[in-house]
Amino acid sequence: MGKKISSMQLLKASASDNSRLCEFYNSSALPGEVDLLLSRKNFFLPYEFRSEDHDTYLLVNEKDQIEAMASLVFLNGFLGGEKQTIGYATDLRVSNSRRAILSWTEHFMPLLEQEKKQRNCRFVFSVVAQMQKQAYNAFIRPRLTRKNLPRYHLFRNFRLVTVHGILPFAPSPLSSIFLRQGTSSDQELVADYLARQHRQSVLHFNSTAEEVIENIQRWPNFRMENFILAFDFHRNLVGCVAPWSVHHLQNITVTQYHGRTKVLFDSLKILALFRISKSLPHKNQALDFQYLTHFYADNPDIFYNLLHAAFTVSPSKFIAYSHYEGDISFTPPRTFVTANLKAGLYFIHNPKEHSPQFLNWSRNSPPPEFELPFL
Repeated sequence: MGKKISSMQLLKASASDNSRLCEFYNSSALPGEVDLLLSRKNFFLPYEFRSEDHDTYLLVNEKDQIEAMASLVFLNGFLGGEKQTIGYATDLRVSNSRRAILSWTEHFMPLLEQEKKQRNCRFVFSVVAQMQKQAYNAFIRPRLTRKNLPRYHLFRNFRLVTVHGILPFAPSPLSSIFLRQGTSSDQELVADYLARQHRQSVLHFNSTAEEVIENIQRWPNFRMENFILAFDFHRNLVGCVAPWSVHHLQNITVTQYHGRTKVLFDSLKILALFRISKSLPHKNQALDFQYLTHFYADNPDIFYNLLHAAFTVSPSKFIAYSHYEGDISFTPPRTFVTANLKAGLYFIHNPKEHSPQFLNWSRNSPPPEFELPFL
């Protein structure tokens, strides 16, 4: 049974709600410098490949129509050196109905506290992109204090970097770094390397090789052959990256370009004529790109080689990776044609609580273990 909310009901979704969840989600465009429409056939798939513990809540009106929704995903991980349950809030969608907005904001904090209490979870995170101006203005920028709204504390700024081309005068990758495609026999080697990289971060989830392998096996249509591996002169693994297509989870369609993205669209179209870059899709066409997942490199030269290889391995697709504030090694090379979208990973807390102090010094530490498809 749901809880009555001003003639609306707050319901926990189940598998039987998949069709109407997809219908509501697929019709809710994300406005910004580029308007995007995300669509799924299996609504719960992006959560299932990360964790078995996830809940989606719906706000429905008198006609049983969805007016708002949000999902919470919970994982076992490490934060500040302590093992605990960590939550992630995502896929918030609210209709333009004023009644829906007021009802949802009034009851989101109690709902979040209830879910945290059930799991003894102290920390919940979420991502807000600056291009999502409505959400950014509501949650991040200064506003009148409202006791019923959660507070967003910045944990780490990052940019979604998209790579569209390589300039003709770009330096060649270093020949002293050996690259090859991964094979099934590399599984333990790669898992051990990734686990060591994860353990350096203040926020991570897979700290052992066994956990890394278990996590990778959850990913749909993901194999060791996805990996591009980098080795040094002594054949030690010193970096890796795994290009992976977003359409395994959902499709992303461009509905409109604005401002800078319109200029970018026109510029890339011209550069594509000279085979310097790859074009962006026209309006109402799907974005065809690959996420660079499991991306680690021991130094900037290794990063350059891996980025170059990832871009050239799929001639028709552009690529995207997350570049966290303070991570100098992953700064986009100037000889690549790139664009970026600014966003932040935020810690959500109750207005009555103080932000944990250890979050304040994390911005120059190694990036958190948050893969782009999960964000």
